[in-house]
Amino acid sequence: MSWREYRTDATATLSPAARARLIGDGHIQLITLQLHDTGYHVDDQGNELARSPAVRCELRADEARALAARLLVCAEQAQEECC
Repeated sequence: MSWREYRTDATATLSPAARARLIGDGHIQLITLQLHDTGYHVDDQGNELARSPAVRCELRADEARALAARLLVCAEQAQEECC
């Protein structure tokens, strides 16, 4: 059986409750990134693998922008390799 955990879908949302306190009196809005598994996976022997539970993290705006930029670079590279 594979040691990897797969997630097939991702969502990013803004929730009023997802905020981080700043030093002093302020707060910043966080972006909630959730990876969830709606796909079908099999191991090397063809056995169906259990779906993985959802995972989530909350990102500051600068972290979300950096992730988005990196994802775009990877997507462009993947597209170039397959076409």
